[in-house]
Amino acid sequence: MTSTIAQTTLIFFALGSSLVTGQILPQTVIESLRDSDKDGVIEARDLCPNTPQGTDVNNDGCPLTELEFVRFNFAAQFEIGRYQFKDEFHSSLHSLASLLQDNPETLVLLEGHTDNIGTERFNILLSQKRAHAIANTLISVFDISPERIRTFGYGPNRPIVSNDTDSDRLLNRRVSGEIVKPLPSKNLEATILFRVNHVNIAKEYRSLLKDLGEQLRDNPDTLALIEGHTDNMGNQGKNALLSTVRANKVADILHTEYAISKERLKTLGHGEVYPIASNNTLEGRQKNRRVTIKILTPFKATTEILLPKWTIWSVDQTQ
Repeated sequence: MTSTIAQTTLIFFALGSSLVTGQILPQTVIESLRDSDKDGVIEARDLCPNTPQGTDVNNDGCPLTELEFVRFNFAAQFEIGRYQFKDEFHSSLHSLASLLQDNPETLVLLEGHTDNIGTERFNILLSQKRAHAIANTLISVFDISPERIRTFGYGPNRPIVSNDTDSDRLLNRRVSGEIVKPLPSKNLEATILFRVNHVNIAKEYRSLLKDLGEQLRDNPDTLALIEGHTDNMGNQGKNALLSTVRANKVADILHTEYAISKERLKTLGHGEVYPIASNNTLEGRQKNRRVTIKILTPFKATTEILLPKWTIWSVDQTQ
C-alpha cells in the first residue's frame, strides 16, 4: 500500500511538472493514469486492475467481498454465576446495533452459555439470563425492536473449549449468536395448530413439514426458527412448557425424517405471551395454540460495513 501511495504521488508530481514545462508525459506515467477496467480507480492506485466491468469496488479498486456473519462470540465473559452486563460494555455493542439499524430486515439470535459448574437446570436458566442481558441492552440503549431479537439458553451443552481449567471455563461463560434474515427466494413461513393440551402434530400438516424439510435440506446454509405458543387457559408455567414441547416436536420431525442438524433448528416456547387473536373465544384460542416456523439465512454484508470496528465481537467469516 505504501509503495502504491508513493507511486501515485510521483505520478502527479510528474504530471504537474509536465504541465508547467509543456513537455509530453512519459509513457509509463500515461499508462499509470489509465483506468483500463473502468472501475473509477486509476491504474496507479488500482490493486485489482482486472475487475469485471460493473463490479462495485472499494477505494483500492478491489471488489467488495461478501462475507457471511454466520457466528459471533461476545468476548466479555461473565463472572461465575453472574449474568449482569456492565454499563462499561454498552459502547462495545454499538457496531452490532448500527448493523441492525441499517438493515431492518435482519434478526439477531443471541445464545447464552455457561461452564459445567453447577446443575444443568441452574445453568440453563443462567445462560438464558445472560442472553437476555445483551438483548435488554440492545433494546433499552440502542432502541432495537424486541421483535427482532430472539434469545436462547444452552447452559453447559455447547462449550467452545474444555472445562478443565479456570481459564477455559471463563471462555465458555459467554453469549454467542447469529445475524439472520428471511430466505429471499421463498420467504417460507408456516403455522401448525394444536388441540387443547395436545402436543402431537395432526396428519394434515405432514405435507407442510415435508416442504419445510426439503427446503432446509436443499439450502444447507439456512436454519429454522421454530416458536411455540399457547392460549391463556391454565397457568403460565405450564403453558411455557407446553409451547416448548410443541416446538421441539416440530424440530424432532425435521431432524429425524429430513436429517436437518439440531444446530440449524432453533426452538423457543413463548407460552401465552404472544397471542394473535382474542382468548375470549374458542376460535381465537385455537389460533393461539400454534407453532410458527420461519426459514432464515445468514445475513450478508460487504467488508465496508463496520467490520474493522468490531472490538469485543469475534466474527467467523466464510466465503
